[in-house]
Amino acid sequence: GALLPGGRYIKVAIADHGGGVPVDMATKIFDPYFTTKPVSSGLGLSISFSIVKKHGGMLHLEQSSPAGANFAFYLPAAKAEPAVVRTVAGSGLSSTLQRILVMDDEEGIRELTSQLLNTLGYEVTAVTDGVEAVNTYERAMRRGENFQAVILDATIRGGMGGLATISRLRNIDPSVVAIICSGYSDEAALAEFLQYGFRGALPKPFTRRDLADVLQRAVTNSKTDPAFVR
Repeated sequence: GALLPGGRYIKVAIADHGGGVPVDMATKIFDPYFTTKPVSSGLGLSISFSIVKKHGGMLHLEQSSPAGANFAFYLPAAKAEPAVVRTVAGSGLSSTLQRILVMDDEEGIRELTSQLLNTLGYEVTAVTDGVEAVNTYERAMRRGENFQAVILDATIRGGMGGLATISRLRNIDPSVVAIICSGYSDEAALAEFLQYGFRGALPKPFTRRDLADVLQRAVTNSKTDPAFVR
């Protein structure tokens, strides 16, 4: 397997008690869209692998047997105490009391995105599909607790995806600050997000910095171009 550069690392080991990983599949489990489940995107391990790699670490299958599988990931140990995050990506844009709505049908991605946003100081509401996103956004507006931005997954299995959702959100609030998110590199809305009514695009997998940067740009652009309507 891949070797890590010399240095200090934190190791996190995860074990399950399922059926293990068959030998002939061990080299495929981190490939995008590879899955043995009837209902699955096949992106979970691939995204996890990419996120860990982008942070200078490594994720791998340590061992497997019919009694279960053991995975481990390594991340570089910090050389100093982490700084307290008070602004988004050092932009001077305070995230205090900023509320973000996240829509994704993958539980793991919803949780990870929410956790990353929490570390940036945002308050997060996460939903599973477009109908829930529209209803949640509308209720928040009625209470006067508007979301500063929404992050919408382009593809929702068995539900309303990002493109249909942004159309309905813009009917409710023409100034909505929406970001399209997708793990499919050929998703047209990622490249032409403005044409679809989005303020930004966030390809999966993404890092904490990617998330902070796209939010900063989207919110800042919405203030400098408030008349944005398509």
